[in-house]
Amino acid sequence: MSDKQSGFRKGHSTTTCLVEFLNELYRNTDEGKITGVLFLDLRKAFDTVDHHTLLCKLEQIGLGESFVAYISDYLIDRRQVTRVNNVISSTGDIVCGVPQGSILGPLLFITYINSLPDTMPDNVQTYLYADDTAILATGTTADEVSIKLTDALNTAKTWFDSHVLSLNTSKTKCMKFGSSHKLNTTAELNVKVDNTQIDNVSVFKYLGVQLDSQLKFDRHVLYIRRKVFTKLKAIGRLRQSISKGLALQLYTSMVIPHFDYAYVVYDGMSKGDAAQLEVLQNKCLRLCLKSEPKTRNVDLRKEAGVQSLSDRRMSHTCNVVYQGAHNISTPGINAMFTTCHEVSERNTRQNNNGNVVKPNTRLGLARRNAGYCGVVYHNALPTDIKTACSLNSFKSKMKKHLSTPVT
Repeated sequence: MSDKQSGFRKGHSTTTCLVEFLNELYRNTDEGKITGVLFLDLRKAFDTVDHHTLLCKLEQIGLGESFVAYISDYLIDRRQVTRVNNVISSTGDIVCGVPQGSILGPLLFITYINSLPDTMPDNVQTYLYADDTAILATGTTADEVSIKLTDALNTAKTWFDSHVLSLNTSKTKCMKFGSSHKLNTTAELNVKVDNTQIDNVSVFKYLGVQLDSQLKFDRHVLYIRRKVFTKLKAIGRLRQSISKGLALQLYTSMVIPHFDYAYVVYDGMSKGDAAQLEVLQNKCLRLCLKSEPKTRNVDLRKEAGVQSLSDRRMSHTCNVVYQGAHNISTPGINAMFTTCHEVSERNTRQNNNGNVVKPNTRLGLARRNAGYCGVVYHNALPTDIKTACSLNSFKSKMKKHLSTPVT
């Protein structure tokens, strides 16, 4: 399976894909370049998979004849009907596509699309999460980046056509990233496919995270706040008729996932945005606990058994650094982190204390990257945590180190 595919694979997730993707954006920006990204959209990708092509790909990766025959039986001769207002249509044959809502369907799809990155030009990078595809190119001018992306998009379009997949050009977007100076002094990207101009955007929701051109994440924080406020209102309407314990369960199941998702990625937000999220969590806890207005925030968290959001982000980020430094994460994240012991031949206390090499950066923007701030968090931990012998041991020691337990 291609290292560029993060979907439906053990040890991979949307977060690992985003960490690798954003690390490249931060690095290019720190080098004074602009980065152009194409976010591709496919029309009903899972529903248009060609069965014959898929079975051939399964044979090519070395699966036995009996297994391929089993998959063939699973896919072929399926039928469907449609029911509207108690009226049932005639039976129709399903001649393409993989079943959605199944365990096997997504695995078959990522096998089907697996060869796409190998066909792309060498001067671009491709990131896949199932059918979510991002193509990244970098350069010093908008023209240079546009040429690379146009070439890559036409290459991808040819591959999609040969695999009976349809590129939705109206929903495919391009976006440029860089420092404020670079963004203000470079033209819009000019990317075309089949004489169709691809729209430029300044904000795009990629794998659940609202990305902006300068990676401020203010739009994503606003998105989180709106989601949480909606859940908070729902809990508020029920609060008088439910117990404190049930209210906290609702908070844990309905609200915390919005705070937790992709913590590692948007930890680069401003201090003001981080403070707004902390205030919002405190409001949620006051509602669930029916606490007095003068109750200290630390006491709220202690009674509820939750951490501050800043501690949760630090904990999650340090987990990523530990896994990367010990080569137990994805190849892309493993390449981001190196222990000081690995790069030094001198057997000194500093090189044996579990520290990770901190990357050199030119701009403050790059220090908001998990590849930098994560190392700062990690290296500030006590030595016995950094030198933990396993990931489980590291997580256990992190829980004890933080003032309140992990929920």
